[in-house]
Amino acid sequence: MAKKQVSETIKQQRKARKDFLELKKMQSGQLDAGPKPSEVAIVPKTFKEKLAHLWFYHGVTIISVIVAAAVLAVMITQCATREKYDLKVVLYTSSYVDTETDKYIADYLSQYIEDINGDGKANIQVINCSYAKQEENTQYEYTVSTKLQAVIAGEANALIFITDKTTDEKLNNISTDIFDGEPLLLDEEFYENCDKATYTKLPEGLMISCRTIEGTTLEHDKNVKTYYNESRKIMDGLNK
Repeated sequence: MAKKQVSETIKQQRKARKDFLELKKMQSGQLDAGPKPSEVAIVPKTFKEKLAHLWFYHGVTIISVIVAAAVLAVMITQCATREKYDLKVVLYTSSYVDTETDKYIADYLSQYIEDINGDGKANIQVINCSYAKQEENTQYEYTVSTKLQAVIAGEANALIFITDKTTDEKLNNISTDIFDGEPLLLDEEFYENCDKATYTKLPEGLMISCRTIEGTTLEHDKNVKTYYNESRKIMDGLNK
């Protein structure tokens, strides 16, 4: 009986020594300690468990993907449904013109041009650069001027300008040959068709001009000649 107890004691001592040696090896990096009990993965078995596991570890990624897909879908829809214009007309006056008037001007001038972009209809967009000439509106006037300069420099299909005396002089100060020929004074028919805004009236004495393209940065645009020819049709149609 005593011999058996001694054997058990020796076994326990040997096991304790073995455990101690393994612990030292783990501490020194000679032996892999393995994952902690808290790190041992619990493999989900049921569909509900798998779904919960997926959401817990990848929920943020899933939400991000859904949001990105929704934003992309909205952008694609907007691009597909966005109105495509054949020409643009710049309305640059020192008296404020309500944006409601833009549509009337666009509709009226569209009768003189052909469909350029192939969407089956001829249409025009009016870029409203009107402002109220007052001392307190100098900041807004500066903003309009910046917008106008960007159009002049980069919009090849914005060759028609509607101006008043003040703004016509400003444009000619930029360049004496900015327009192709003399401006045309807009007549009563134009006002009858375009002066329909609810709260504002079109300023009197408006003029319309067509930009020259020779010697400008727009001259290198592959479609500028088409834009110019259609713009000249507007001038000719109004000068009947």
